[in-house]
Amino acid sequence: MHIPNGRRIFLPRFPSSFSARLPRCDLSVGCAAMIIACLFGALCGASFYQALRTEPGVSPLAGVLVRILANLSCLVVPFLRGSALPKLRRWRGNRGIWCWGVLGAISTTCYYLAVPLVGSGLTMFLNAGSGIFVAALAPKLTGQRTARAQIFGALGSFAGLYLLCLPSGAGASAALGGVLALLAGFFGGVGYLLVARARAAYRPETVMLHWTFVNLVAYAGFLFFYPPRWPTMGDTWLFFVVAGLCAAASQYFTSLSYQKAPAALAGCLSYLCPVLGLAVDALAFGFRFGPTELTGAALVIAFGVAMPILKAKRPAAA
Repeated sequence: MHIPNGRRIFLPRFPSSFSARLPRCDLSVGCAAMIIACLFGALCGASFYQALRTEPGVSPLAGVLVRILANLSCLVVPFLRGSALPKLRRWRGNRGIWCWGVLGAISTTCYYLAVPLVGSGLTMFLNAGSGIFVAALAPKLTGQRTARAQIFGALGSFAGLYLLCLPSGAGASAALGGVLALLAGFFGGVGYLLVARARAAYRPETVMLHWTFVNLVAYAGFLFFYPPRWPTMGDTWLFFVVAGLCAAASQYFTSLSYQKAPAALAGCLSYLCPVLGLAVDALAFGFRFGPTELTGAALVIAFGVAMPILKAKRPAAA
């Protein structure tokens, strides 16, 4: 892309098969994919938490590495259906998918650095701001218009998450943790906007493979200097593996959703994940919903799920 003074503007490039218009029949597929992704995300969180409960003192970073390796299951999906295996693309002409991998690695790192500083509740609340970033940036990065229902859905869901996760904490460490959690949501949101921008240029397995490769390179160097405390019990490994596979499945369906539905709509629906997470916690760990949590969950479902779906229209290019 050029501007009058001859300077080149850096923008991610995609193959010539890139289309500015989404297929008309994919809206329902995109919505269903995000709801499934949220369910797998909730199961991932519960399994990861159970692993840390099973063997206290084990490094959460060990579970993160298992989660990254589990993403290699993206190679199994096309193999089972007889499709060609995904391959790493060259940088030239495929900048967007590589930028997605880098942004994903930054988002993951910021998220796990924030948890010990401010706790999982506030981290989840602030990280969920990715839906608002998606709604705000979608017109510029993807050419998709953000409907009013999707804007109100993102803001209403954010208010519901506040009640679900009631942030707490003060001091410099809490401030740093809050910034890291917000950055995790921002970089994650921009990364998925790049996936949405690519439309059908890449299969979800290809998107996952590039994320996996970049994260392996990034964390391999980190683990060399700061080796984690690995699990010694079989049950801990089992829960880590289940968490990793659920996370991989969640990323697959999330990528599919951003490719099939408008990015702002997919961002709104992603708010369902913490609500499902609390439901799984209630079933698995005996968590009891209070009036505050029930109100927050109702807001998320009403604004983040029902309103965008009921008001959704076939996406059109800006």
